[in-house]
Amino acid sequence: MSNDQQSYPDPPRPVSRAGGRQVRRLVAGMTGVAAVATVGVLAATPHLAVLFRRNVDPAAVYGGPPANIGQPGPSAPTGSSEQPGDDPAAQPVACAADKLIAAVDLANSGRGGTLKLAENCTYLLTAGQAFNPNSPTGTGNGLPAITQRITLTGKNTSIVRAASAAAFRIFEVAPGGDLTLEGLTVNGGQAPAADPRGGGGILVDALGSLTVRASSLTHNQALDAPGGGAISNNGSTSLSHTLISDNSTLGSGGGIRSTGILTFLDVEVLHNSAAQRAGGLFVSAGSLLTDGVTVHHNTAGTLGGGIFVNPATTVKLMYCTVSGNRATGSGGGIENGGQLTLRQCTVNRNTATAGGGIDNAAGQTVIEGGEVRGNFATQGDGGGIRNTGALVVRQAGLVRNEAIGPASAGGGIANLGGTVSLTETRVTDNSAAIAPGGIATNVPITVDAKSVIGRNRPTD
Repeated sequence: MSNDQQSYPDPPRPVSRAGGRQVRRLVAGMTGVAAVATVGVLAATPHLAVLFRRNVDPAAVYGGPPANIGQPGPSAPTGSSEQPGDDPAAQPVACAADKLIAAVDLANSGRGGTLKLAENCTYLLTAGQAFNPNSPTGTGNGLPAITQRITLTGKNTSIVRAASAAAFRIFEVAPGGDLTLEGLTVNGGQAPAADPRGGGGILVDALGSLTVRASSLTHNQALDAPGGGAISNNGSTSLSHTLISDNSTLGSGGGIRSTGILTFLDVEVLHNSAAQRAGGLFVSAGSLLTDGVTVHHNTAGTLGGGIFVNPATTVKLMYCTVSGNRATGSGGGIENGGQLTLRQCTVNRNTATAGGGIDNAAGQTVIEGGEVRGNFATQGDGGGIRNTGALVVRQAGLVRNEAIGPASAGGGIANLGGTVSLTETRVTDNSAAIAPGGIATNVPITVDAKSVIGRNRPTD
């Protein structure tokens, strides 16, 4: 199995100790482990990559006088070094929905451009637009579909679907379109039940591109499968310094559903819900690469409270927190069937029937640094991790996880026929209703001499 480490620098390592590495094997039914050297758990280190700002060709003229007064809108997240709306060629758009619609239409008819939306304004959309012949409903978007390279900037600016309006999403990025949002809130979009493409806030078609900076997508819904309450990404989507919160779907991916390329830099995904899989993020196909992401307090009706990773997909999470998520089925924090890498991440306080922190369901999971801590399996095995695939853990900790069902075992790890390799890893203070409380396995697993397994209840 390839761990695909070429994309990452080597992680920090503890001070080396003299002596060669020894390998020992744990066999099902073991109740004790010989003492070994203590291994410290690596703390997550904040890290932000350099953000690339793309150049946009402005159109010559956009309608509407300079904007100044409008309805107050929710503030976009603060704390970013980015300065939205600093393009001197940006064209102002008055605080009125019809002016925004006309400006997007004009940009689409030319070479695109940058639109500077009114500060402290809510653009209230009351009806959907006919947008392309492939639409199941013909009126699925609040704004014209993006077909050129268009940037919308704002400050305390919102684009909102009126609560009394028929269901429509806010944006669609058509094939070849390229949309950038800066300093905006996208609120209240609804992908119609008759439109199974999803994306209550934004739909990115195949060959479309979306960039979102210093913005938020909240209270959007996808009313049909496959889902994507805030975003349904079938092209390429990049988010930075952005909040995805309180979105929902009757399908999968309460926050985001993706079949394309998805990248995150300093993104928060919280309080999203899905009737099916993935309360927060559903990586249905393609890939996800993150550098600084928090996925917390999301819920799934079946699998993957925080994140669901489909087979044949690649997900790499660096400097992440997956916390407080809940799944009715397995994988309270993460349900993985693909290739998952966690580097310097914390997976804690997640809850599921089995695999409270992570359910590695025939997938390949590599954990380097960080901790899987304080997760719960309420009925099945594996308070921290349940594994039926290939699991590799290096220089990490599995601590204080619990399998609390009446017949649950493996508070730290429950290995059900998969492969497990632990290197310089600590499995301590976990508990289960029945022995063993630390690691339950029905096949031999590999543990090096620098790993620590102890203080688990009722046995290690």
